Amino acid sequence: MIGSGLRKFAEENGFRVEKGVAFGLYRGKYMVTLREGVGWKSVCFAVALQDDGAKYALHSLINDAEFKTKHRVVGCDLTSGTVRIVFHDTFGTMKRLREATDAVYEQLCSSEVKGADHCSHCMRPLDSMDAKTVLIGDDVLPIHRACFEELSAQAEENAEKAKQTGSILTGALGATLGALIGAIPWAIAYYFGIFVGWLGFLIGIAAKKGYEICKGRETRAKGIVMIVVLLLVVVFVEYATIICTSAIYILNDPSFAGTGLTFGDVFTAVNYTLATDSAALLSCLGDVLLGWLFAGLGVLSTLRDVFKRAKSAQSAPVEMD
Repeated sequence: MIGSGLRKFAEENGFRVEKGVAFGLYRGKYMVTLREGVGWKSVCFAVALQDDGAKYALHSLINDAEFKTKHRVVGCDLTSGTVRIVFHDTFGTMKRLREATDAVYEQLCSSEVKGADHCSHCMRPLDSMDAKTVLIGDDVLPIHRACFEELSAQAEENAEKAKQTGSILTGALGATLGALIGAIPWAIAYYFGIFVGWLGFLIGIAAKKGYEICKGRETRAKGIVMIVVLLLVVVFVEYATIICTSAIYILNDPSFAGTGLTFGDVFTAVNYTLATDSAALLSCLGDVLLGWLFAGLGVLSTLRDVFKRAKSAQSAPVEMD
């Protein structure tokens, strides 16, 4: 999605808005892509950046502490084909974004970095009859027709390879085992009646690691498996904690000494209570919902990274001409 601020900036520069991005020639020299998400906006220059001195000058400018603070820059990424700046999105960010974009543009020009007249893939000059404007991942780049065909074939090959490499089943098993191990600190904290949201992060990290160790398929299925595992593990941890807490309390209560109660008896009693006592069941469900919330917040960044990597590895270039 492109919000009103970036949309206005795009209109002022004659950019087009398609497929969730705004793009066009900035000051007639560099192809620029505008994007935004929750709490961030980004500007990406398509370049042919081969000179180490020019790359160093750009890196020094964007990573300068004063520049980052003034313009609310939270990240940057320099490659031979792109210069991407990410901004913290809050009130007044568009003014800072405009100023930073101009500063980076001036630095690119002073360093004589090639722009839209060169291919951002092979770095060679572009002929207008052989040039294509292509969305690759999240960025719109000017490239040769032959480079477009090469990248399309490579994306198709990567997608096919990903489908044939690894197993969703073994990955799911690994993710489940990993999540259960990662949930141990969560369960201990929960046993003592403490909700520690960041411990949900451990569940996600462990599930991801377990999936990879067991050679799960590296597709979007990886993210889906992690979501399902997360939901089930939280339910299991809640249920197991109730059973264990009840057993520890009852079996160590002096008033029940000599009754011959066993763990199996407690297990049966707890299940009966959950099945017949609506208040107890609602309390349990409430805890599960809180568990999903905290664990979900904890693994959100991990899931975003999984889906982003899968998309980047398998998405085919899209013509924007």
